[in-house]
Amino acid sequence: MLRYSNGGVLIALCLTLLFNASASASVRMYALWYPSTNFGQGAAVANSGATIGGQFAVRVVVQPNSGSIITASVIHQSITEQTDTHPVSARQLAEFEVASPNPQYGDPTQNVIVLQSPFVNLAGHNGTYQIQVTVRYVTGPIPFHYGVYEETATMTLTMSNLVLVDSREEPYFVWKPDEMTGVPFSAQLQHAQAGTCTVKVEIFRSEDNQNPIFARQFDGVSRPGTWSWTWDGKLADGVIAPRGVYTYRLSALAYVPTLPDSDSNRSDSLRITQTRLEVSEDRRLLFRYYLSEAGRDGSVLAFDPSPQEVIMWDVGVATDAGWNSLEVDLPPTEESPPGSIRYLALTRDRGDANGMDKAHRSRWALPLNSTIPVVGVIIDAGHGQDPQGKGDPGAVHGGVKEADVNWAYAWMLRSKFVQDHPFLTTPAWCNLFPLVAYKTYFLRNGNEHIPVTYPDGSEGPRMPRLRRFIKQYKPRMLVSLHCNAGTNPDVRGVEVLWRHNIDLAWCICVRLFQSLTQQEAPRIELIERNDLRLLSLGDRMASCIVELGYLSNQQDRQQLLSSQYRHKQCGAIHIGCDDYN
Repeated sequence: MLRYSNGGVLIALCLTLLFNASASASVRMYALWYPSTNFGQGAAVANSGATIGGQFAVRVVVQPNSGSIITASVIHQSITEQTDTHPVSARQLAEFEVASPNPQYGDPTQNVIVLQSPFVNLAGHNGTYQIQVTVRYVTGPIPFHYGVYEETATMTLTMSNLVLVDSREEPYFVWKPDEMTGVPFSAQLQHAQAGTCTVKVEIFRSEDNQNPIFARQFDGVSRPGTWSWTWDGKLADGVIAPRGVYTYRLSALAYVPTLPDSDSNRSDSLRITQTRLEVSEDRRLLFRYYLSEAGRDGSVLAFDPSPQEVIMWDVGVATDAGWNSLEVDLPPTEESPPGSIRYLALTRDRGDANGMDKAHRSRWALPLNSTIPVVGVIIDAGHGQDPQGKGDPGAVHGGVKEADVNWAYAWMLRSKFVQDHPFLTTPAWCNLFPLVAYKTYFLRNGNEHIPVTYPDGSEGPRMPRLRRFIKQYKPRMLVSLHCNAGTNPDVRGVEVLWRHNIDLAWCICVRLFQSLTQQEAPRIELIERNDLRLLSLGDRMASCIVELGYLSNQQDRQQLLSSQYRHKQCGAIHIGCDDYN
């Protein structure tokens, strides 16, 4: 009976010790991490520590203050990110198992139980995680010392991979060599482990983000730390880069200890794969860009290629996956016609929304920029007289000089290329009409006398000027404007003359035929002429001469003096050049 009675007292005592709130052992946690997504060399990080790399596991060390440890198990665990950016689940730490103590991590080897969680791959995202684990453990030995205890331990773990923070807010810069001495760049380099890294700068032209015009690498940059450098505007060959709008990329690379850890100021996931300009059926100018995936927000930067000044920064544009459109509302001016404006689609990824950026940032995508062809056109007003009336007036009938008519047509044609383009398109055309920007050059001014040939057949000064224009501006087309005349006053019509290449002449001839009525132009002919010196350089560019009408015919002469008729003819020539392009 006594033994039974003593046993009953012992059982009662055990029941009172069960779940005793007073701890009888020390419980501590640390993270065991591997600097890669595969298992490799591990390193211990203590409470409130920082780590980098791919996978980490949580270790719980239970060591009694007295007696010995019999069993231990994790009965509750939780993990939360303090920034609430990347939701995590407690299930990611489930199923703690007993692990062997490791003195390398500071584990005691006697009278201890070590519990380890599965490996969790959260290290790709920078952030602060709070981990809480409740352990139930039993101390002994039985029957003299016995206790069942629960203790909760908390650890804050900071994931800090290499992060490059660019000091510049805009993902572009404007370089003005005549006003600036350099372009400063600087960045902050954040990292959990002290050491060095490599920083690289790449500078791109506004029309090409695939091939940098300048790249430089800086080795031995401290991490964590700061980096700064000023570009003096010189390219690799020492030539000063031309004035313009440029995009750039900063990137950093470190090996910790063998894993490449890198970061950039550009998105690693979002891509702008296509951009283009279009004219809708209601003649609105649209800038379109194709996103590889949905972005967070975006902007479209517009700038004039000459003199490379930013003229629009439109924010809040659509960022859906696939094609997006922005209606462009820029008034055409002689200096900046709509077709000559350049556009950059500057779109940011969703960053913390889709988890693409380890630092929880929305980063700019490196855009595939809009490249709008700029086509050079030489407009030649045939003949010409100086202010004293000396020179070659061309045909003269009814008091009308051909040189004056040609010059008036040249100015109107230029306005079509510069101001009206592309708004002469009609809904009958394809509503996805790609834009072309025109740059026009006059071969002669209104008061100049620069003959093609002299009376003796020798070459005049207009030909050397034409060769210089071809070499300097590399134009795609030459359109020379003339008027016909003959002995028969009844002869009327329009002629398009060509020598080397018929394509441009054919396109203009077709558009003239479509634009002019039978009454206005009863005859429109395409004629090959191998004796015209002005067309002798046609192997270097497309060229033709448009004989606009007969001054010797009264009806043609009246039409050539009519502003409405000039608009029709110049519009047809302009669209014919569009067709050729």
